[in-house]
Amino acid sequence: MAPIIEMISGILRRFVPADVADVYSTILIFTLEIAGYAILVYIFYEFVARRDVFGFDVEKYKHKKPESVVHKLYNFVLSLFKYGVIFPIFVFFWFAMFTILLSILSTIPTTEQLLFVSITIVSAVRILSYFRESVAKEVVKLISLALLANFVLNPAFFSLEAIGEHFDDIPELVPKIVQFVSFPILLEWLLRIALFFKIMLFGVSEERGD
Repeated sequence: MAPIIEMISGILRRFVPADVADVYSTILIFTLEIAGYAILVYIFYEFVARRDVFGFDVEKYKHKKPESVVHKLYNFVLSLFKYGVIFPIFVFFWFAMFTILLSILSTIPTTEQLLFVSITIVSAVRILSYFRESVAKEVVKLISLALLANFVLNPAFFSLEAIGEHFDDIPELVPKIVQFVSFPILLEWLLRIALFFKIMLFGVSEERGD
């Protein structure tokens, strides 16, 4: 971060005194970091906290009233593809995002603990998205803002070396990562099954994430 601040300060010194340039460059960098982080969090929480996370609607390709075994099999394969192939990609993305955020903005000491906290956040948010999407979004926002506050109030703990060490440990933890990622995938299947029976027995409520 220091080289970037020095570069910007050097440019500003052409127009303002050196001490003013140093202050302005530092303020500018931290302002852009906070604004960029807030935008990223807004995009991210809208995605991870939705109960139905798919940007495309697989349901429209399904036969609404299957009249044959072939149609039933077709519908089953589409559902399997949706939650057996596409959803695991989403889970890995969420897991990676939270891991990156925690590695940068938290003081979690070991990489395995970092991965564990990341996957528990993802799993908890997915459960909450089936209860109330609004609650899931608030939890993601609170966690993200708490990390940001920790970074702003304690910028000294930020260490590129520590972040590098976390990522160096990743290859050794691949089996553990597979175990971690498989948990929210299985959890999602259970939640979808529970939702299916709930809708079948009680219908659909007005609020999303009933």
